[in-house]
Amino acid sequence: MSVQAGLRKTCLMTCAIVMLTVAGPFLSGQAAAAGYDVYVGYADDLRPSPFFPTPWQGDPTVGLFAGSNSPFDAGAIRVLNTSGGTITIDSLGVVLHPAVSGSAIALWGGSLPFSLAAGQSAIFTQTGQYNFDTSDSPIVAANLLDNCSVGPTASTSTCTGNHPTVDLSIDGVAAAYLDTGHVLDTGGFDLAAVDNSNESLQWRLIGTTGVENPGAVPEPSSFFLVGPSLAACAWALRAKRRMKASA
Repeated sequence: MSVQAGLRKTCLMTCAIVMLTVAGPFLSGQAAAAGYDVYVGYADDLRPSPFFPTPWQGDPTVGLFAGSNSPFDAGAIRVLNTSGGTITIDSLGVVLHPAVSGSAIALWGGSLPFSLAAGQSAIFTQTGQYNFDTSDSPIVAANLLDNCSVGPTASTSTCTGNHPTVDLSIDGVAAAYLDTGHVLDTGGFDLAAVDNSNESLQWRLIGTTGVENPGAVPEPSSFFLVGPSLAACAWALRAKRRMKASA
């Protein structure tokens, strides 16, 4: 293989890695769909250092808060209307661990269907004390550095076969979103059981990061990093061709 061909192959491989790393969650359809984004988080104000995912109950951008009042110890799901018009949320259910139990948690029928205005969020969480305490169904050992969110255990079938699943129907179109970061079940173990740690997790697009980033909020704008990366690769290839032509 010539040096030129080797450089071209390296550049193309780099571009592929950038695409998979930066755009992967979006291309897979886990994080967002046309007209809305799906986020997951966790709310815990029972333990020291509490915080709620932002926005939360009472925020002017929250068109629907389908949940109870404090105290909270619960997973949470947020649907953000990005369509520019009104969308109707028909139904929502969660299957926490499909390989363990295929039964859906469906607590929000009394709030649905709901017409959500453009730019508004709908938040779904516990409707009663502990009835959406999704951290209390462990499937792996309690370990902050090795669990279903991060570490070698995350790639085992126990974790990959039990991604919490959000089943959502909007405007009559059903879709299933995988919580591959295991946010709803706090890494697949009971985080509070380790040392009474607070389990709060800020919103993040479903299918992106897990409990290793309590305050992280990956946004769809990350997708636009792909364009500059590909442009840089294209520039490098053109430069190599010009060098070859002038040689």
